[in-house]
Amino acid sequence: MLIAALFWGKRATAELLAQRGVVPSNLRACAGLGRLDLVEQLLGDAGRLAAAAGAHRAFYRPHGGFPYWRPADDFQEIVDEALSWAARNDRADCLELLVARGARIDADVYRGTALAWAAATGARGALRRLLDLGADPSARTTFGGPDHGEQATALHLAAERNDLDAIRALLDAGADPTLRDGRHDHTPAGWAEHGGHAEARELLSSSCW
Repeated sequence: MLIAALFWGKRATAELLAQRGVVPSNLRACAGLGRLDLVEQLLGDAGRLAAAAGAHRAFYRPHGGFPYWRPADDFQEIVDEALSWAARNDRADCLELLVARGARIDADVYRGTALAWAAATGARGALRRLLDLGADPSARTTFGGPDHGEQATALHLAAERNDLDAIRALLDAGADPTLRDGRHDHTPAGWAEHGGHAEARELLSSSCW
C-alpha cells in the first residue's frame, strides 16, 4: 500500500502508512517520503550506491493499462527513478540533492519525466524546483498507459488537471503551448477542453498568440 501511494504521489497517505509500518529502504521510497537522511546514506560516496538503493523495486504496474517493465540494477536508472518519485510526492529538497549526485533532470525512466509527474500530481513546489534546476518545460514524455500519454508535455498534464498555477509556471518558463501530443494529436488547450476546463483552455489558447 505504501509503495502504491508513493507511485501515485499520494503524499499524505504515504506519510500515514509510513508512520504505521516499516519504510522500504530503497532509494525511490526514501526520496518519495522526503527522507533526506536516508537518501544521503543510500547515495553513498563517489557515485556508488548502497546495496539497498535499488532493492525491492519489482512493483510497477498499478493496473493492467501500464506496460510491463523490469527494473534494472543500474546506477543511472535507480537515481533517475528516485528523482521522479521525489517529484511526484512534492519533495523539492530531495530533487536538488539527487540532481547534484547524478540524476538526469529530464529522464523518463518509466512512464513520465519528473516534471511530468510533478505537473500530473499537483506537486507545485517540485515543479518549480525542477524548472529552476534546468528541466526542459517543453520536454516530451510518456505518461501512464500507452493510451494516455505519448509524446505529451508537462503542460498537457497540467491542463488535464486544470492546474492554473502549474500552467502559468510552465508558460513563464517557456513551455510551448502549441505542441501536440503523439497519441491524440492535441495541444494542451485541447486536453483542457476535453476535460471541460474552460479556464485552463482559455489561458492556454491566449498564450498561443
